[in-house]
Amino acid sequence: MSGVWRPGDPVDLAWRGIGYIRAYLRMDIPDAALIRRALRQIATISPQVGRWCHPDGHWRPVGEREMDTWLDLHVFASPLHAIAPELAFTLPPHLRARQRFSVMVGDDWLLVTADHEFGDGLTVDTFVGHLLRQARSEETLELPWRVATAWERDRDIAAGLLRNARSLPYVVRHRRELAGGSYAIDEQERTPTTVVALSDLRFTAAVRHLRDRLYPDASMAAIVIAGIRAGLARCVAEVRPGFECLYNSRRPHAGLPLWGNWSAGLYVRPHDDHDPVAISEAMVQVRDRGLPAYALAAMRARGRHTTDTHAPSAAATGAPRLTVSYFGQHTVAMLPGVRPGESLIATFSHPNGPDSISVQAVELGGRLSLSAAFNPEVWPRNHVQEALRDFLASPERVLFSPSRHQSSASRHQVS
Repeated sequence: MSGVWRPGDPVDLAWRGIGYIRAYLRMDIPDAALIRRALRQIATISPQVGRWCHPDGHWRPVGEREMDTWLDLHVFASPLHAIAPELAFTLPPHLRARQRFSVMVGDDWLLVTADHEFGDGLTVDTFVGHLLRQARSEETLELPWRVATAWERDRDIAAGLLRNARSLPYVVRHRRELAGGSYAIDEQERTPTTVVALSDLRFTAAVRHLRDRLYPDASMAAIVIAGIRAGLARCVAEVRPGFECLYNSRRPHAGLPLWGNWSAGLYVRPHDDHDPVAISEAMVQVRDRGLPAYALAAMRARGRHTTDTHAPSAAATGAPRLTVSYFGQHTVAMLPGVRPGESLIATFSHPNGPDSISVQAVELGGRLSLSAAFNPEVWPRNHVQEALRDFLASPERVLFSPSRHQSSASRHQVS
């Protein structure tokens, strides 16, 4: 084996050791042989993909003579057809020490199992979209992403801090709420689980109608966050005030998305947790203050200056800590092979703390899928699943029926 070992990017290293599985289900997927050929083509021209990784975070490109061995460790075929998300999460092979990701290919599904060091959700979706397109092409396609150099990343982070220097006093007061929460495994060594719920085809249109009628100043994400909170309050327990939200901190670079980890978690505190308008305003305020730039800078400092890259686990509070990331239709529209009304994307991940319920929402083809990660020793699995299904089955009823939400709902006449 040849090549020089290089240090990993500090922001990527700050996520090291946090694994996840991204499941692309009910799609038109090329067979494993074509996926393997496509991955070879991509890895040959992209060291961000084609690399050996050392447990300490260093990496080196895969050499030409090593490529077949590398592919054997990264692409797996499965004969299974039409699997459910919960089954999909039990299938991926164990990640070996020097792997950041692996791909499993089924008849109409594809799984990516990854260490978060590989990249955030947008990176993985961009990678999978390109992998599927390359598998359908005899020619080697241009990469649809750009890689920022260490200098460019430092420059972008510094520019973000300078643009938002007025926010420094707020950041100092609320510094514990920056840089990704508490994903470290807690002392009791709990085993997290993920449940998935999928809406019907009318859901996103119905929610947008509800939004236009009652909350015209709220985003779709804010409606969904309010609905998830209300569902958890009905079926699990009253949720801790506020929520953590993952913000994409990428800035345009030659019209292409940037590779790697550019998402940072920030705690959002609306003045009314049950009002989608208040939630939307608070989310916009966080971005307008430039707080994602500070959160990304904090993650970069953590990954650069300490070997313990995870924030310490928070103590349980007796109420769920809500974390939400939202992928709108436009973020997954580049994926080929999507079957309108059938396809879904689900994610198995680690909850953000021992008492957290971390929800990833993906909008695709008129449907919304919710993947909730949590510790079943803390929150009953069937209660969390019921909360998600309850909201997806009847968003208006869930948003307005609890009596404790009436102070918020009374400001909006339901017709």
